[in-house]
Amino acid sequence: MSGASAAPGEALESQSLEEVVKKRRAKREPVRKVGKIIAGASGTVTDCEFHDESALGVLAVTATPLPVPERVMIKLNNGALKLATRRWTNGSKIGFEFDKIPEGAEPSRQLLRHVKEILENKGPDEAIHVLRASRFFNSSALRYAAEDVEAAQRRFAALLK
Repeated sequence: MSGASAAPGEALESQSLEEVVKKRRAKREPVRKVGKIIAGASGTVTDCEFHDESALGVLAVTATPLPVPERVMIKLNNGALKLATRRWTNGSKIGFEFDKIPEGAEPSRQLLRHVKEILENKGPDEAIHVLRASRFFNSSALRYAAEDVEAAQRRFAALLK
């Protein structure tokens, strides 16, 4: 296994599991949960399984090794979306650290940029899907705007019949 002290994305083989565990700032709990990794601007969604988690991060395991961008969104099995930074990889195992977003805070510019990139690259349906999964970041303005887009799409489709 590998640890959080290497360059992001670097495969780690020189540290023992004990060294890695000692460096962690929060205790990880072993789990078996399904989730998704949503990659940057491409919006590519990869199914994964979480093998341990803490308030600060998660160990994701994918079916096969794959390149993962440094910045992703993690969709937990409870529907929560978290912005995360890839800290290390080792084969199909990927260590992510959750970005710190204060409770009740407005969505970060980074998170909003991420959704905007998905809108530009994947279209409104995928962007609204991400917003809905994140409960519109508790923003009624975002929710109303998404509803307006969906209504406009329905009107447009009806005119094309």
